[in-house]
Amino acid sequence: VLRPDDGVCEGIDAASRGALWPPHSGAVVALAAHPRDPALLVSGGQEGALRVWDLAGEGGAPKRKYDLLGYKVWLGSVAIDESGRRLVSDGTDNAVLYRDFAPAEE
Repeated sequence: VLRPDDGVCEGIDAASRGALWPPHSGAVVALAAHPRDPALLVSGGQEGALRVWDLAGEGGAPKRKYDLLGYKVWLGSVAIDESGRRLVSDGTDNAVLYRDFAPAEE
């Protein structure tokens, strides 16, 4: 997991915290840590899906919050802006998707 405060990457101990489930159907090609909420992580899979994870889920186990779909072919990269309100991703189909990533109450 990439820590947003200092950019250090640290692993998740699957035995004690649980695995990210369900896994992507292909390789994970992109990760983005939320800059204001270190418990949120976005993973991008080769199959074109983005998944938003709550790393501080019930019992400390990571929990998938939801999926974001929209690519016909492989996903390329994902980024969250400094405010944590915008999620941008691109794919090898030359599509760039911009999503409002602000909490519902904002």
